[in-house]
Amino acid sequence: FCFYRTATLLPNQTKPVIINDSIVPDRISMHHPPSYHDISKKVEDLLNDDYSLKKTIKAKHSTPQKVSFTLENEKKDLGVMGKLQVKYAHQPSGLSLDKVVLAQDGGKSAEFSVSKLAPGFKLKGKINDSMKGDIGFEYEKPQLTFHSKLNSELTKLTSSGTMSYEGIILGGHLKYNLPKAKAGELDDYNLAVSYGRKGWFTSLMTTNKMSTYNLGATYDISRAVTAAVMASATPESSKKNLTLGIKYTCNPMTTIKAKATSEGDLHGSVQHTCVKGLVVGVATKMNATEKQPTFGFNCTLG
Repeated sequence: FCFYRTATLLPNQTKPVIINDSIVPDRISMHHPPSYHDISKKVEDLLNDDYSLKKTIKAKHSTPQKVSFTLENEKKDLGVMGKLQVKYAHQPSGLSLDKVVLAQDGGKSAEFSVSKLAPGFKLKGKINDSMKGDIGFEYEKPQLTFHSKLNSELTKLTSSGTMSYEGIILGGHLKYNLPKAKAGELDDYNLAVSYGRKGWFTSLMTTNKMSTYNLGATYDISRAVTAAVMASATPESSKKNLTLGIKYTCNPMTTIKAKATSEGDLHGSVQHTCVKGLVVGVATKMNATEKQPTFGFNCTLG
């Protein structure tokens, strides 16, 4: 927090403007950092989103009572499989049904959250039709985010946290086996760091007990073109993977994406908003050696 004789925050400014005696926080400090698993989200979204080879049609609808419905049908070898997803948030109490899924094959699952219990605190849980799931909490405040959850079998505790300083995001992740499983054993532990400015971003995350290093980056070549790279290396096994991708925003309605991997896979996708409430997309994948392309299609109404 900064002290000024008089201060206010005007649009598009990150520093307070002096007007009268008051204490006003810098706008940057008011934003909590992303969760640990979202530290590299900017890179992963560009390299992973819109490349699905599924053939799906979705229809979305929201009622005046803030109930959202999503009906999804997917074409598979055995026919068309469908599922219904429902969301509802009760603003006065902070209770939210984040995702209730009813699948055609009989599968059911639910995710819920309760906020307003305390500033920055949210209780979360999920459960499926086998009565398995987890319960945990999220705590978020300026420059700090902490998440923790416990599985329904009471055998595994997972915790992660991130903190920010001057644009740098630092994070850590732990997965611990409780006495009911293997007492005192760390099932997984990793670290991550990221930094970015306007036009570019980079991150470094470890996986598999810090045995694999994943370096990601994005760079805005122009207003319409963004490039991304994700390089992974496991020193113990000498295993290496590289993915290069690019996104071209032709216009506000159309986006073209392409990527190539070190395994020889080539991917491409096009997403187009035909009219408001109607989005169609096509994706393809082909191995440079086999040269047998496969295709995916998606259509979203609402």
